[in-house]
Amino acid sequence: MIVQSLRHAAWPVLLACASAVACSKTPATPDAFVNASLGGSLCPVNDATVINTMGMTSATAPSTTPAGQDNLSITCSVAAGGNGYTIQLDAQLPGSTGGELIVSGTVDATNGGKVAAQWVSQMSGLSYESNDCTLSYTYIGQPIPENQRLSSGQIWAHVSCPDAMQPLGGISGTQTTGPDGGVINSVCDGEADILFSNCSD
Repeated sequence: MIVQSLRHAAWPVLLACASAVACSKTPATPDAFVNASLGGSLCPVNDATVINTMGMTSATAPSTTPAGQDNLSITCSVAAGGNGYTIQLDAQLPGSTGGELIVSGTVDATNGGKVAAQWVSQMSGLSYESNDCTLSYTYIGQPIPENQRLSSGQIWAHVSCPDAMQPLGGISGTQTTGPDGGVINSVCDGEADILFSNCSD
């Protein structure tokens, strides 16, 4: 009887919604797992974590953190269109030990694809980016099941940018000594395991 009463009580709400021009729907809070780092012999922040939301597990999908928890800021979109999905991903943790990862591009559910990405290290005050990064479907070096990789509003993948540089032209920004002894711009290997869900689509 209680179930019946509740069911009947919901009818006026449903009817009102159906008769209205539009019914508002509260969007889901986006959540994410991000473990991003910078490294390499020509990188001044070698093997440094840029952003880590924690939650990594070796046997299953990592646990995600909703936007707002632990001051995590998330802006993300994973939208189907054409021959793939257009992604816009941004996760940021504030504070001196925090950082930010930004990824954008068009990918498919089988091979991933080329994307642009930026690693921002709050600790070092440095930013490294590349338009020639690779998004692939691996997690901790292992293949991600095909049915969990990519769908509207969700993506689980790895991003690799072995030649990320500071967004400055010429010999500028942070320099290091090259193999021939000359001064060159520092280059970092940016790597990140990511899982974004409840994104707009």
